[in-house]
Amino acid sequence: MSIHLERDLDALEQDLLAQSALVEEMIRMACHGLCARKLGLSEELQAREPEINRREVLIEEECLKILALHQPVAVDLRRVATVLKTNADLERIADLAVNVGERNDAIASYPELPLPDFLDRMAEAVIAMVRDALDAFVELDAAAARRVRRQDDEIDNLNRRVIDRVYEIIRDSPHLVEPALHLFSASRHIERIGDHATNIAEDVIYLVEGEIARHRRDPSPMAPQQPPAEPPVVTAYPANYPTAAPLRTADRTMAKAKILVVEDDRSLADVLEYNLRQDGYETYVAYDGQDGLNQSKLRSPDLVVLDLMLPIIDGLEICRRIRADPVTKKQLVLMLTAKGEETDQVAGFSVGVDDYVAKPFSVRVLLERIKALLRRVTSPTQPGDILVSQGVLVDRERHRVTANEEVLDLTPSEFGLLEALIRQPGRVFSRSELIDAALGGDSLVLERTIDVHVRALRKKLGDHADLVETVRGVGYRFRDPAGVR
Repeated sequence: MSIHLERDLDALEQDLLAQSALVEEMIRMACHGLCARKLGLSEELQAREPEINRREVLIEEECLKILALHQPVAVDLRRVATVLKTNADLERIADLAVNVGERNDAIASYPELPLPDFLDRMAEAVIAMVRDALDAFVELDAAAARRVRRQDDEIDNLNRRVIDRVYEIIRDSPHLVEPALHLFSASRHIERIGDHATNIAEDVIYLVEGEIARHRRDPSPMAPQQPPAEPPVVTAYPANYPTAAPLRTADRTMAKAKILVVEDDRSLADVLEYNLRQDGYETYVAYDGQDGLNQSKLRSPDLVVLDLMLPIIDGLEICRRIRADPVTKKQLVLMLTAKGEETDQVAGFSVGVDDYVAKPFSVRVLLERIKALLRRVTSPTQPGDILVSQGVLVDRERHRVTANEEVLDLTPSEFGLLEALIRQPGRVFSRSELIDAALGGDSLVLERTIDVHVRALRKKLGDHADLVETVRGVGYRFRDPAGVR
């Protein structure tokens, strides 16, 4: 290793540790503030977030500079990769801390909501977990990193206990449904912080030993299973909130079907996402109509659970556009809304809604309706029409690409990448979105891996290479023939 490379790597790791100190402080503020119901917590955390984001971009750019200037290999390359991945996890942890603060501010206005005694334990456990993962990075201690991985089980168990308690509150105190759902969301955000701490620990194992270790959320099939008790279904509750479905092992009948939930009530969206994932579905969430419409094109879901009253674009207009677009027209749409009058249902069916469920509803019934709708689908995704732009043609059904009538030999990843980009010319895609589109959401790859595929795709596109444009600090887009939107 050259002296210059060693110097740059040391400086890079120092920058990462400075970032980690800021993120750890945000976690402590969020967790302790939640347990104390601290007023104004969200504002305090949001004030710290811009600095985290600024540092994340600088660290990422420094990683790319080292890769370009020094072309590190072996252990040195693993050091850069570990910093890149840990940097991304730290930024996401900071986002989750802000989310916890937002849920806390909603909970704080309900002093009558009882917080579970073990919430404090869960908060302290996740704080320690992040600290221990970062200590393992500093000390290059793979054994300590493995201990962090085992701590994740405790966080998961405590999260399940919080969720059980939320169901009890909903059952016994219907007037506390709203704050109980905020508690549900806060607990899930804390549990996700634990997942990111586990990611950091696994990156340390990779750095030290070269072993790619990935934790599994599903228990080992050899482990003894105790089915959770089914809490009773709520029969009295305010409008706009569903009755609670019992926790259960995932039903794999429709495993890996993709479902997009478009719902602006974040607490309700969290409940739906949790139950759908428990039932084995690959689930995505959008909180406004525009994002929902974009994700319906990017994610190619098998089914869209769609609210009617949404910010930016309402549910009826989204359904109308889904049906009018050759890319999305075969997606199933289940309208989920507080409006249950016959005229509203007729309006929904007239624009192509496949099923209509009015709030309040039972999640168990909703899941059965979803299964019934998915039985109409003969394959997980349906081929769409041919996509053409500026001399480039993507035939999705035949899985073929031509440029000026010359057939291009693309890998499946390159094909998926081009398909996602050309489908929405002018739209900027982040690297993580393109990984989902080209490699699949379960792919265990660096976001920067997409750069390798872009470079290869451009080479094969030849004279059309400049149609795939880089948007610095964000990702990529396919040039819009009408000008960038």
